[in-house]
Amino acid sequence: MKRERGFTLIEIVVFIVIVSIAVVMVSLLFAQSAQHSSEPLVRQRSLALANAYMEEVLNKPWDENTPSGGGCVETGSEFCSALCDDASRRSERICTSETGVWAPRANSAPQLGPEAETRASFDDVDDYHGLDEHPPLKASTGEMLDGYAGYRVQVFVTHPGGPWNGIDARDVKRVQVVVTPPNRGESLRLEAYRVNN
Repeated sequence: MKRERGFTLIEIVVFIVIVSIAVVMVSLLFAQSAQHSSEPLVRQRSLALANAYMEEVLNKPWDENTPSGGGCVETGSEFCSALCDDASRRSERICTSETGVWAPRANSAPQLGPEAETRASFDDVDDYHGLDEHPPLKASTGEMLDGYAGYRVQVFVTHPGGPWNGIDARDVKRVQVVVTPPNRGESLRLEAYRVNN
């Protein structure tokens, strides 16, 4: 006679424990995957928002004293004077020769920081320094941007710490746009440089 053998109570308990651990691990992996599945979308939206702000800032004149149509603003660094000394770089926008000597147009030294009260009236790059919008707003109307509730945008305009690519720091503005998405600790940062000319 053949004896049939079944599972013992200990074998069944061990099986249940192993299956339970496997189910918990799979559930944790699934939850983590679901939690991070929106991350690329959030990052893409943050980048689009940062690019929009950066484009807005960089489309403004370098300084409020920048001649109409563009040109150099004298900062005391002699950068504009060097441009006027180069005959191939002279133009009515940058230089003047009322006395027969080419020189930079007379402008007051630029100052960093906003001179205007609202973003809609910002007229140069450094007006955006210190801008902090939570939630981000449309520049023209001041209304909240659709789909960006909970996002925060900060803009910083500074001079680099020293010469930048051989150009005096007074003639360069570094623009940083920082976007922080909602419920996330990781911010996205874009950086660009504007040269006085």
